[in-house]
Amino acid sequence: MNTQIQTENASKFSREELREAIMTEYKAVACDPNHTIHFTSGRKLAKRLGYTEDIMSQIPESAIRPFAGVGNPFHIDEPPKGSKILDIGSGCGFDSIYASILTHRSIMVTGVDMTEEMLEQARKNAIIAECTNIQFVKGYAEDLPIPSESMDLVISNGVINLCLDKEQVYKEIHRVLRPGGEFRIADVMLDIPVPETSKELIHLWTNCVAGAVTKTEYREYIKNAGFIWMGFGMQYDVFHDAKIAKSAAYFGAKGQNILGIKKG
Repeated sequence: MNTQIQTENASKFSREELREAIMTEYKAVACDPNHTIHFTSGRKLAKRLGYTEDIMSQIPESAIRPFAGVGNPFHIDEPPKGSKILDIGSGCGFDSIYASILTHRSIMVTGVDMTEEMLEQARKNAIIAECTNIQFVKGYAEDLPIPSESMDLVISNGVINLCLDKEQVYKEIHRVLRPGGEFRIADVMLDIPVPETSKELIHLWTNCVAGAVTKTEYREYIKNAGFIWMGFGMQYDVFHDAKIAKSAAYFGAKGQNILGIKKG
């Protein structure tokens, strides 16, 4: 039995139902300037995660305001100039645009998101930021609309914990990366596993805790996907002032940078 079937059998909802719940939440984030999410977002969060003000000053506020990342894919180093980058769950375009400006628009970025409203806003934001080297396309993390071995670097920020089949997501990341390519991903990690009874409640997934797993389990997903090396980087307490701070603290939920390399 594959991991997707196992996961869906353990849940009270399907992958499609989870996607619909997530799209409903993030449609509101994209369309309503007053909509708030389950933890601090926007400029305050970005500064906390180490994004620099000089780069953010060149990014439209309509890209910064909805930002809800849990780490910083650019903490170690900027993307190599001339590289092709994939941003999974690109939202309103913050990380894609940040990467473009950080490298003086010397890279090619493809952002993939499943929410039409996010994609529409991201395209507008890229135009405002004069980042003609970015394209945004509709797709799912488990079935990326990207040719095999076409990317040098894959980034993603706070997205994979929302996916039922995380191992399949990493298999897709492995597929689209060229030999020797890297991923620099930020995701939610737990110290204590969430009980199965909580995993059955779809609204607990959209707050980024119920769908998260421990480092041990996460490492297995990446290993099974075929990566020869992976490691954990900086960790961030993104939930300490959130509405769900108490439950997040109980499970040890934190944002985590994760790095990996595909065999060359």
